[in-house]
Amino acid sequence: MTTYEYKVVPAPRKGVKDKGIKGVEGRFANGLEQVLCEHGADGWEYLRSDTLPSDERSGIATSVTTWRTVLVFRRPTGTTGDAEFEPRLIEAAPTAPEATEHADTGDIDGEGVAETETAAGEETAPDMDAASDDKQKDV
Repeated sequence: MTTYEYKVVPAPRKGVKDKGIKGVEGRFANGLEQVLCEHGADGWEYLRSDTLPSDERSGIATSVTTWRTVLVFRRPTGTTGDAEFEPRLIEAAPTAPEATEHADTGDIDGEGVAETETAAGEETAPDMDAASDDKQKDV
């Protein structure tokens, strides 16, 4: 990745007379062209123009916002942004112990073990809540 340095200059406000150029628009374009060529000869690449607000004082206690147009230039610095970056290997994170799988249910880490014990034929105590519900229905 190439890194750039930037330069911001005010855009010309008046045109520049030259031989063979007529009209206000032609003079203005000539002035702009001269600024672009001057900076281009120094290795600057024209990037864009921006119009930005500028708060300026206009008296003792008041300020006025004036809009300024600037030209933005850039040129490569000759260095890349990757020069400071040195990648390194990250050690693998320690792995968790192997999960044990129960043969009866396929559950991992003992979930559902109570179900497998009762399914193996062991008798369990009758549900007391179910018995009391039956008695209430009879009454």
